[in-house]
Amino acid sequence: MFFEDFPRRLLEKIEKCPPAQLRDYLKIISRERIFFKKVLESMIEGILITDLDNSILYCNHYAARIFGLQEKSAVGSNYFSAVQNEQLKHIYSLAVREFEPVRNAEYQLKEPAAISVNVNIHPIVDDSTGKIIGHIFMLLDITEKKNRMQKQRQMESLASLASLTAGVAHEIKNPLASITLHIELLERQIRKSGFPGSEKSAELLNVISGEILRLDSIVNDFLFSVRPLKPEFTEENINDLITETLQFMHLEFEEQGIRAVFRPDPQTPVFPVDKRYFRQALLNIFKNSLQAINEAGRAGLVEVKTAYKEKKIIISVCDNGIGMNESMIDKVFDPYFTTKKSGTGLGLTIVHKIIREHNGEIHISSDSSGGTEIIIELLPQKEPLLITAEPETAGRIPHAAGN
Repeated sequence: MFFEDFPRRLLEKIEKCPPAQLRDYLKIISRERIFFKKVLESMIEGILITDLDNSILYCNHYAARIFGLQEKSAVGSNYFSAVQNEQLKHIYSLAVREFEPVRNAEYQLKEPAAISVNVNIHPIVDDSTGKIIGHIFMLLDITEKKNRMQKQRQMESLASLASLTAGVAHEIKNPLASITLHIELLERQIRKSGFPGSEKSAELLNVISGEILRLDSIVNDFLFSVRPLKPEFTEENINDLITETLQFMHLEFEEQGIRAVFRPDPQTPVFPVDKRYFRQALLNIFKNSLQAINEAGRAGLVEVKTAYKEKKIIISVCDNGIGMNESMIDKVFDPYFTTKKSGTGLGLTIVHKIIREHNGEIHISSDSSGGTEIIIELLPQKEPLLITAEPETAGRIPHAAGN
């Protein structure tokens, strides 16, 4: 409508123009209209133009996708009626009401698709009168750019972590082993001596030994996070691996009053994994859920599901523990980042590293009001071998999962 209406308005001002000259003008205008329309359609930015009545005069294909509009039917409709996204309505409303342009503002949209956008809104001014006659709304999808920056930041963090801790960790482990050995010898001598208070002293030494073991575990996590993995892949049944890991966690879940439910998809194919590393990733995720539920202080539920869709194996782990806000989710795979009092901040860093080694992706969705879902997507390198199972076996939830 914006482009189609322009020749008509122009003709009203050139009524006395000779027909031949008028035809030449119209040809030029038509060519330029087509040219500029193609330019706007080829832009990687979304362009939407409105008038003072908030009617949409123009909307290119890119903008229609971001706004969730039908490109042709959107033109001529009211902006606030056509656009369903409340964030985009609010941004536009502020710009129009305050008569202030929006420059390079970054927003996280949740619908019609979860994307990050860079927004610019500028008034369109009539040069002859100096009055505002409409607004131009420009959006750029920067989701991929943000993801690249986040991955780059993670790589830089891991690189700095490697240079800082690899050497130090080795230096720490040697004296730790020596301290542990001497404490054990000292504890035996104290118990044999039988002097008053020997049992209490032995108990204190036992506490020290426990803390040394915890410190040794932290050092091992550091080394695991910085050393290159050398996985040994074998074809494994993913559902069986999850079942085994839940059985291993059964007592911890039971002690904390947490119910774990596993809903396997019997069509999930076998997948090449390093069984030891993959179980470690699952353990870290389950322990993370356990800790989040403990912090929430509510009746706990961990639900694990598998699915096979579009040639991807999808593993979902949901819990009803304490949630995370957007800024926390952005940093959750960064080394040392933790919200827990006793955490090292390496648990999910290790998970991320293991999943990437398995040609997979890991995503987290959460809400600060509570509840987190971790989704692992595994893409087989070759045509997978499907597992056939009896319906009652495939759908059974393992007893050890607490069902």
